Amino acid sequence: MGQSNSIQTENQRNKQGLKREFIDIIRDPIDIKKLIFNLIKTASEQVSILFSSANAFHLLERDGILEVIREASSEHNVNIRILVDVRREVDLKEIKEKVKWAGHGSIAFQPILKSSFQSKITTFIVDSILSLTVEMKDKAKESFDESVGLATYSNSESTIDTYTSIFETLWIQND
Repeated sequence: MGQSNSIQTENQRNKQGLKREFIDIIRDPIDIKKLIFNLIKTASEQVSILFSSANAFHLLERDGILEVIREASSEHNVNIRILVDVRREVDLKEIKEKVKWAGHGSIAFQPILKSSFQSKITTFIVDSILSLTVEMKDKAKESFDESVGLATYSNSESTIDTYTSIFETLWIQND
């Protein structure tokens, strides 16, 4: 609850031009997951998500991220764009179906296929003012909590611009 209020306060400060830049490192998987969900819930315009792998998508999907995305999209009119690095056709079909099920006019999905893109970082960009990057461990695990490493949470303009540039480049390349 306190985290959600701090996100909303940060959003208000940023919109008013009273920005104090920060970069926080988060180690606790439970805190990371709560922050992911709170960021999506408190978004007002757009959320861009770059999943490092189909497994990263599936782990958060099992924990309810698509429900949170659907709510943000349908109830708060937030545009959601999702990129997933997909290596297997079976994962692509499954993810397409799940995103379609969660779908609303303002949820867009694109797979990253046959690309040289290699990342172990899942990235969330919210309203172009906040970013959260989450390290995902190599091997497939049963839960998000077992698979996550460190996360960085920031409102640094240069950091957000960099992640946005990477996301936009991948989005255009895979369009």
